[in-house]
Amino acid sequence: QLQVALILAWALTIHKSQGQSLPWVVANLMGAWLLSQVYAALSRAISLMGLCVV
Repeated sequence: QLQVALILAWALTIHKSQGQSLPWVVANLMGAWLLSQVYAALSRAISLMGLCVV
């Protein structure tokens, strides 16, 4: 029997995350076409240690 370890996680769109300060942010910027979207995504993290850009 094959077992797969799963980790509970959440996802937000850039639009939904505006106005929030988040301790951990993994930002996938492949679909971002505006610089303002990139800024909004990256500025959600409260520290550089909690930011991962994919």
